[in-house]
Amino acid sequence: MATRAAVEPEPRAMPPLVDARPAPARTLELSSALARALDIVRSERSGAALADARRELLAHPPRLSADVLSAHRVPGGSGVSYGHTYRTTVLTTLADVSIGYGHGVPRAAGNVLTGHWRSVDGQVVALPIVGRVAMDDLIVDAGDLPVTPGDRIVLFGDPANGQTDAATWAARIGEDAISLLCALDSRVLRVVL
Repeated sequence: MATRAAVEPEPRAMPPLVDARPAPARTLELSSALARALDIVRSERSGAALADARRELLAHPPRLSADVLSAHRVPGGSGVSYGHTYRTTVLTTLADVSIGYGHGVPRAAGNVLTGHWRSVDGQVVALPIVGRVAMDDLIVDAGDLPVTPGDRIVLFGDPANGQTDAATWAARIGEDAISLLCALDSRVLRVVL
C-alpha cells in the first residue's frame, strides 16, 4: 500500500499591516489675513506685522481643534496623566484628545484651561483639560456627556460659537496668543479660510 506524502501548502505572503483608522486630525482654521500676518511675524519679527496679527486675531478668531482618540468611564479617585496631578472626584468619562505639547499646546494648559465639545443638539459645552498635557495628547473630563472617539474638541475658537477665543485662552496661562499660534508645529493642519 502506497502512502501519500503530506504536502504542505505554499506559504502565502501576508499583506502589509495597515491601520484602517484615519490619522487623527489637528486643525488650525484661520483667516488669510491672519495667516499672512503670522508668516510675516515668523520671518521678519516685524512690530507692524505683530500689530496686524493682533488686530486680525480679534476680528476673525482662529479655531484650533483636535480629534477625540478614546473615551473611558473611570471611577472617582482615578489619577489622570503623568504624576496624577488631577484625580477624578466622581464616576466620569475621560476623553483622550489628539493634541499635546509636541504640537505646540502649552503644558500649562492642564488643570487650568478648557476645550469645547458640541453635542448632537448643537449645544457647546466647556470641558476641563485635566492632568498634565502630554507630548501627543491631552485629557478632557467629559463628565456624563456622550463624547466618543472621532468627536472634535475645540481648544479655542469664536466666542460667537460659544468657544473661548485664542487671546483669552492663552492669557489664562500667561501666554501670548500670537506666540502660541506661531509655535504650532507642522502636524497641525493649517486651513486658511
